[in-house]
Parts: sequence; structure tokens; C-alpha cells
Amino acid sequence: MIMGLQMNKNESEKLVLPPNRDVNRLRRRVGKLACTKSQVLTDAICDIIDLRGCALAVLLAGVPRLPPRVQKEAAAKIEDLLFFHPNRGRKVMSRLINAVKKSDISCRPHFIAAMADVVARSGKKWNFQEDLSEEAAWVLDSDADFMRKGKAVEIISYANRPDYLPKILKSMRNAFSRIENYANYHFTEACLFALKHLGGEGLLRLIINPNSPDANQQFRIQWREKDASNIRDVLAELQQWNEDLAQLVLKVVDLSEFNVHFTAMIHQGLKHTDKWVRQIATASVAKVGADAGFENLGKMLADPASEVRLMAVGSLGNYPADISGSLLIDIALKESESLDLRLNALYALFMQKNRAALEKLVLSPTLVISINAKGLASLLMPREKGLKNLLDSLDKIPGESFSDCFHYLMELALPEDLPELMKTHKTFSEGRRGNQFIDFLAAFLRNKAGPTLDKVISTLDLAEQSAIKVIQKGHLGELNT
Repeated sequence: MIMGLQMNKNESEKLVLPPNRDVNRLRRRVGKLACTKSQVLTDAICDIIDLRGCALAVLLAGVPRLPPRVQKEAAAKIEDLLFFHPNRGRKVMSRLINAVKKSDISCRPHFIAAMADVVARSGKKWNFQEDLSEEAAWVLDSDADFMRKGKAVEIISYANRPDYLPKILKSMRNAFSRIENYANYHFTEACLFALKHLGGEGLLRLIINPNSPDANQQFRIQWREKDASNIRDVLAELQQWNEDLAQLVLKVVDLSEFNVHFTAMIHQGLKHTDKWVRQIATASVAKVGADAGFENLGKMLADPASEVRLMAVGSLGNYPADISGSLLIDIALKESESLDLRLNALYALFMQKNRAALEKLVLSPTLVISINAKGLASLLMPREKGLKNLLDSLDKIPGESFSDCFHYLMELALPEDLPELMKTHKTFSEGRRGNQFIDFLAAFLRNKAGPTLDKVISTLDLAEQSAIKVIQKGHLGELNT
């Protein structure tokens, strides 16, 4: 008899489910959210989510039956959860889709964003039998922030709905009004990927130049099997675009971590009639690698606009020295070119860390080129060697041009180099050159001021300390004594 009672007790214990597996208890707990006070509502929702097990699935199923204010708060918390833990959305995908369709419309931005995170970051394959593009398009038209609108664009792209391209283009155009905001930038980047997926490279080219005959021809060839009304709507929207928007799009492409996907836009920008569009496109050429074409930069060196040519030379510095180094040397030595262009070639060589080429250009008969080549080459040397290289060359520079080296000296010299600078000053103690070097010393004392410099000054002999005070008084006012 006692054994029988013990067996019944064990069997009844087995029937008791843990709280996160007891669906009926979870439903009751979700239902109680309807009358939970606002002050503790967030905590109550999070307590359910934290149970794990079946809790998220039951919460998603119950959300549409709750009051709108509770629905929205629950949707926001579910969005937060799936942003940080998208894998937890894999098993509740169908319930998440149901929540998007049946919940109050105020929940859509949150649930659409959560859906996009689950699909994009968890590796979950989308069930395309459930098309949420209409709900996602609603988010685009709503007052939701651009981060969530970007997630809505991703959903439309996943659903392969090119009929929503005009709406995406219009939303993207609106985002440019405050493109300096990260959310707007992120939204624009999401739009570009969706436009490429849904519209192809022909559409990308048209965004940069809607009036380009080549771009229009490519677009119509790629879209020859598309619905005619859809083509008409896309082209009508693109007529609202202009050179200013093309510049902004290319700037986003230039800054994007994934700019290699948008080489078609860069190539179209290189052929644009507006020089500022060509300039931004030229800046991006080298960043997308060999596919963009070293040859394209060579063509831009002959562009009629000086701004474009300057950018082309600067972009050559993004290529390895063995590819563009010789061309940059030729540009720097070409006396028929503008001085700005030749100096840009020096800076491009510096970007390559091409010290050998810069040292070769020290022999240029053009004094400004020679001096700046010397300075840039010195910056590529070990610091102490570079400083000595500059100081030793000062007396060899004719006239007053040696002051062009001063900003390189300021870059290389540290407070402890003051004695060496004072020694150099003695070689220019008289005349205009001496006064120029005193001006440099005054700037050096201002820029390097601090305990380290004070300590170095205290180690100088009295005559040198007095000279330092004279320099400081002349440029910094009376010292406190």
C-alpha cells in the first residue's frame, strides 16, 4: 500500500511542467499583461522573455490579442531580443510572420526590423510563401526612423518585389536631406543593395545619370521582360534625381565598406557631364580594386577639369608603388603640369611610402618640388634620421625657400631636439633667413610647451636660456617672473 502511494506521487511529479514549458500557464501570464500598469509593463514583458523555452513563441502568439499600447511595448522588447540574439528567432519564424500581419500597425516597424535581423544574421532561410513586402512598404511610408526603414527595405528585397522600386527610390531621395546622420547613411546603403538586387546594374547607372543614353539602353535591355508600367514608374521617379543627388550617392559608395558591389555606379560617374560627380567617382576608383581599372584613372588624368585631374593623381597613391610609382614620378617631374598637380603626385608617393621615388625627386630642378620631396622622404625615415636629413639640407636651400621645410621639421622634432635646433639657428644668425628660423623656433616653443620642454630648457647653458626667453618674449608676450 505504501509502495503504491509512493509510485503515484512520483508519477504526479513527472506531470508537473517547468514554467517555461507550461503553455497554459504562459498564456495566462501573457494575458495578464493587458491589465499591467505602465510603470512595470516593460519588466513584466522582459520577465516572460527571460524564461526562454516556449515563452517567446507564446508571447508572439498572444501579442495580437493585447491592447495596442501593450502590443507596441512587447514588439519593441522582442525586436531588442532578436537584434542581439537573432538565432532565437529561427524556431518562431512563422509566429513572427503572423505577428507582423495580425498585430496593431504601430508594431510593424518593430516586428519588420526583428524579421530582417533574424533572416540576415541567423542564416535562417526565408519562407517566401509569406510575403511581407506590403507591410514593409507601409513602414517606408510611416514616421518610423530610418534604421527601421532600412530593415523594411531588406524585407522587400528578400521578397523579390521590383514593383516597390519607385517607393524605395523616393525614400532614398528623402533620406539625403540629412545624410550626415548615421541612420540615414545606413538606410541609403541598404537601399543601394536592394536596388542592385531588384533592378540590376542598369538601374544603378541610371541613378547616377538618368539622362545617359548608354545607361538608359542598358536598363531597358535588362528590363525588357519587366512590366511596362513598372518601368515607367521607375523612370518617372529617376527624373527627380540630379547632379547633387548623384554626388551624394557616390559619396555613400565611396565611404561604404562594400563599395566593390557598386563599381557600375562609379564607372557611370566617371562619364558624367558634371565635374564634381566625376571628381567623387575618381576618388572611389582605386578603393574598389583592379575591377574599377587602373586604366580609368589614366583617362581621368586628361580630364578637362583640374579638380578631377587632382583627384585622379591622389587616387593613384592607393595603388602599390610597382603599379603607379613610375607614372607619379613622371607627373611630378613634368614642368608643363600645374604645380598643384605635381605636388599631389608627391603626396600620392608618400601615401605609397615610396621613399625611393621621393628621394629621386629631390633632384628636380623645380625648387618647390625638390624641397617637398625632401620633406616627405624625411618623414618616411626613422625619426632621428629624418630630422638630421632635413637640418643638414637647410643651408643648401637657396634664398628664403628653406622655410618651406619648417612644417616637416615641426612634425619630426620633439622637445628634446631643442639643443640641435638651437645649434642650427647659429648658422642662420643674421639676415632674413635667421629671422625666419627664429619664427620657426617661436612656433616650436608654443607647440611643444610642457614639462618635457621645460626640463630640456633647464639643461641649456645660460646664454641659450636667455635666447629662449628673448624668443618667447618676442612672440608670446612678457614672461611671468
